[in-house]
Amino acid sequence: MRSQPVLFLIRGSIFFTAFVLYHGSLAFSSAELQALLSAAAFLLFLTAIIGSGRFYSVLSTILLTCSLAVAVMRSASWMEWLAGFSSLIKLIFFIGLIPLISFPVGDFIKDIKQYMTVLSDKIRTLKLVHYGTFILANLINLAALPISKILFIQKDQERQRQAAVAELAGRSFGLAMMLTPTGAAIAVALELTGTKWTSLLPVNLLIIAAGLWLSYRLVKGKAEEAGAEKGKAVEQPDYKRLFLMLVPLVLYFVFLLSVETVYHLGIMEIIVISILPFTLIWSLFLKKAGEWLAHVKFQIFREAPRSFGLYAVIISASLFIYSMEITGLDDELVELLPWSGADMAFLFYIPATMLIVVLLSLAGVHQFVGMLFAANLIDPALFGIHQTVFASALLVGFVSGMQTSTFSGANILISNLLPTFSSYEIGRRNYLFALIFIPLSTALLILINFIL
Repeated sequence: MRSQPVLFLIRGSIFFTAFVLYHGSLAFSSAELQALLSAAAFLLFLTAIIGSGRFYSVLSTILLTCSLAVAVMRSASWMEWLAGFSSLIKLIFFIGLIPLISFPVGDFIKDIKQYMTVLSDKIRTLKLVHYGTFILANLINLAALPISKILFIQKDQERQRQAAVAELAGRSFGLAMMLTPTGAAIAVALELTGTKWTSLLPVNLLIIAAGLWLSYRLVKGKAEEAGAEKGKAVEQPDYKRLFLMLVPLVLYFVFLLSVETVYHLGIMEIIVISILPFTLIWSLFLKKAGEWLAHVKFQIFREAPRSFGLYAVIISASLFIYSMEITGLDDELVELLPWSGADMAFLFYIPATMLIVVLLSLAGVHQFVGMLFAANLIDPALFGIHQTVFASALLVGFVSGMQTSTFSGANILISNLLPTFSSYEIGRRNYLFALIFIPLSTALLILINFIL
């Protein structure tokens, strides 16, 4: 399609312009820069509507219409309303640029594969898939799934075994998104609740441990363990290179947590500001600065524009929520909910938070948007939910929704990697996990809420 390269060029140019304006608005508190950023976000939204799939276009149009209706009926200031287009623009930048972290890691794929091959001679293969993917996902996010496919799935494997590996890898990736500070899900949860990553960590580690145990128990025995051939000659990995891969990532995580602790910035903002300098410095050490620049251009002008349909939904959803906030409609809606201010209301609203995200995900709405609506509809302070518990509940909903939805990016990616499995089948295989994981997480979070 000839028009696509032109559209992608326009989208990429607007994305880059908005990114520069965002940094300018952070450095200089200027009403003019903020107005320009809102205008750029509006243009980004328009180019996202054009050429996006019907589902994204229809949903974005409905949300935009609702935003306009709220603004008109509640007599909102139009200038203030237009500012809502950029209210969550940093999430767009986060989603669009975080894949850059996988570029320097890509130089170490061979070493990772050799190390996993050595481990497969000592550890059950399914366990290695499970925990290996979890560790990789904490380091390189979504790129962990194709790497796991390369490492653990062969063409001649039985379909049942491929399904078991796909289940474990997908769920391990999802649970890792509750932990890694470079994951968009945890960044959104922290942003919506005003919680610090260090405060959320102990709670989420407990939920993750339960989820990993459950995930493995559900798959164990489904497929025969046929690990690597014993005694087969295996090339030993270069442990020095693995060390050189881990050190920059660990230092980056330490940097993120230190800045979050010292300054009044959220993880999302810190990563958006630092992702380009970090990956550039790492690439310079690897002597791949030229390739880094080419990868950045490719990400901005080829990869990020593919996600503009999702961006349109995020912008329109955040605009709708922003419209309710500036008009006070959100507070009025919350007051209509049952058991407002009741002592034990959290017993209902902790699982309700999860289910809102899951049900919207099953309907085709992205998990980020589901988290936005759940966080706006449920006021944790009003229902006696500790902010840390509320953030964790949002993330449980995110993970469960991502695992079960036919439309989730992770399930679609796994389906593309394994063409014999549809994203619907992959989601269906995770129903039992979600049906147990949600009540299990609810029980743990209710107990933690009592303690906190």
